[in-house]
Amino acid sequence: GVSFSSEPNNLTKINSFKFSGLANDRVVGVNANADGGVTLAVKSKKKSKTQKPAKAFTKIVLKKDFRRTAKTIINNTSGNHYRSDLKAAALARYTAIAKSQ
Repeated sequence: GVSFSSEPNNLTKINSFKFSGLANDRVVGVNANADGGVTLAVKSKKKSKTQKPAKAFTKIVLKKDFRRTAKTIINNTSGNHYRSDLKAAALARYTAIAKSQ
């Protein structure tokens, strides 16, 4: 069967190396905000932040309409060649969050 994970920044919550928010150097996370928006978390590529886990993530608060937020997620995953393999998972998670709000 499938084993699930509750680690932060795991887009699908499936326990695998590809989606892991802890094991990868490049991580993308989409989380719901209390005020109705979402937060896009992208792990910094700077080597100086590797010893400071709290500052390692760039967090972008997205409150615009669905289309603009989806475009921002696409640009931050595959647009700048960061993690294009996570684009579909990030958009699926954002769609589920947007429907629930």
